[in-house]
Amino acid sequence: MSSATLPLQALLAVLMVQAAAAETIPLPQPKPEIGVHTDKPIDKPLPQP
Repeated sequence: MSSATLPLQALLAVLMVQAAAAETIPLPQPKPEIGVHTDKPIDKPLPQP
């Protein structure tokens, strides 16, 4: 029984690591959202100088 739970725990650990990595690594979905937000602030500083 215990030998069967070890692989399950390992899989859960891998899934948790992948989930954490997915949150830190910029995915193609959040990129356009960030670009839209950054475009507005960038337009303002450009005319100032």
